[in-house]
Amino acid sequence: MAISDSNIAPDKGVFNPSGEFERRERPDLGTVQEPARNIPVFATTDVLVVGGGPAGTTAAIAAARCGADVILAERYNHLGGLSTGGLVVWIDRMTNWNGELLIRGVGEEMLDRLPDDAIYGPPPEQWGSREEELARQWARRHTAFHGTVTHAPMIDPEWLKLESLNLVLGANIELLLHSWVAAPLVEDGKVTGAILESKQGRMAVKATTVVDASGDGDIFAQAGEGFEGDIDDDNIHHCANTASLLSGVDVQK
Repeated sequence: MAISDSNIAPDKGVFNPSGEFERRERPDLGTVQEPARNIPVFATTDVLVVGGGPAGTTAAIAAARCGADVILAERYNHLGGLSTGGLVVWIDRMTNWNGELLIRGVGEEMLDRLPDDAIYGPPPEQWGSREEELARQWARRHTAFHGTVTHAPMIDPEWLKLESLNLVLGANIELLLHSWVAAPLVEDGKVTGAILESKQGRMAVKATTVVDASGDGDIFAQAGEGFEGDIDDDNIHHCANTASLLSGVDVQK
């Protein structure tokens, strides 16, 4: 059978010759049936945190420090989410317009653990400054806004991976890397754990509490909870991002 372009049109769409994004839908190719199977229970725990980005790492550490048994499941081979693996190395504003540090707790602790050459931003005595020269200097590094110097540093993603890992292991959290959370376990309308997929196959983790820090709300959405989204389906800009790191550059020159 010949395969035409219409048979294999991508579901996300393409750019037309004018440079505009056109969405295309995949054809209905029917279904296949997956055999039923018994999934072994890997563990039972007080708290299962899904997603090891900054939010999930913080949630896991906080729960463990409160005395809970915690399992943290992360689909990649590192912690930190987009701030490390995604190279979003700029940490958004943590101070108010008067320079007062508002975002504290584990987030503050994690940044404080970074060595001096792994974090770059204005010193605390400059936070809240409206001095024009300082604001111009730091605005080029996305650390001054509306003419005010803030605490919004840039970080070395590899160091943040390491310190995130050190905090998690130091809190005696069981960390499962390369573990994709495929589906929630739901009993009587309550999420009671999740099914994970890894190189070892499928396994289940039962938990008293499940924290959905997946970034996309994978667990609560699959569990049937309501949600709203603001993604423009006709715009591709939400689908991709690029980043780069340069060293040895004379920025002033």
